[in-house]
Amino acid sequence: MLRKSVVVLSIMLWGLTAQIDPAAAEQPAASESQASAASIEISVADTLSGIAARMRLDESVSIQQVMLAIQATNPNAFIGGNINRMRSDVVLQAPSLQEIKSIDAELAFYEVARQNREVSGIQLDRRIAELENQLALRLDEANRIRLEREGMDSRLMVLETEIVAAQEILRSRDQQLAQLQGSVAEIARLAEQEAVLAAAEIVTESAEALQSEGQGVRLVNDIRHIFTNNPLIMSFGILLLILVIVMRLRGKKSDNLVDERTNDIANEELQSADDGVDVK
Repeated sequence: MLRKSVVVLSIMLWGLTAQIDPAAAEQPAASESQASAASIEISVADTLSGIAARMRLDESVSIQQVMLAIQATNPNAFIGGNINRMRSDVVLQAPSLQEIKSIDAELAFYEVARQNREVSGIQLDRRIAELENQLALRLDEANRIRLEREGMDSRLMVLETEIVAAQEILRSRDQQLAQLQGSVAEIARLAEQEAVLAAAEIVTESAEALQSEGQGVRLVNDIRHIFTNNPLIMSFGILLLILVIVMRLRGKKSDNLVDERTNDIANEELQSADDGVDVK
């Protein structure tokens, strides 16, 4: 609103100046020449405050007055009607001193401050939006890291459980191996004891056998010595031996007779049984 008022005021002052100064109306070529000389080419690095500082002719006007006068003279050179958003692809037309002075210095100061706050608010909103976007990205990254950490913690817990189970299996295997080694050692000890006992029994039996054999040999030698040194006993022994032989022969013959008689009886009974079967 203030900018429009300033523009209208500038136009009114310009018209009044033209009416008071007829020489200005009579010399259009000179005015066009001065306007062309007052044209200012700007670059991306230029700012309106810097241009206004260069254009200020004396200290009777403020920088803010010059800035607003330039804005009023070149309204299409400012995006959104803000002095802080000056285009760099235009040529600015410099306002006259009367146009600059026609703007109230105090109003110019407040208007420049307002436009600065306006662009600051836009920049602040843009900065806030950028920060919110960065915050959202950081939150997404934090959530991703948190999920990865939770997954790693879960896998770590599974691995720890598997390690505990494996350690328990190894402990059980170690106990089984220790028991097996103990059993093997016990078996080896018992086998050694049995081998020792068996060897002792064999030695004992061998000693007893040798002792018995020695006693038998001594008995035979004693009997032979008795029979050899005593002819009467030797004769008696011979007779006794003959008698035993004879008795053995008679007993054997009797056994043969008994066996033959038994066989005959058995044959007769079998014959009688066969005859009975035939008769039937």
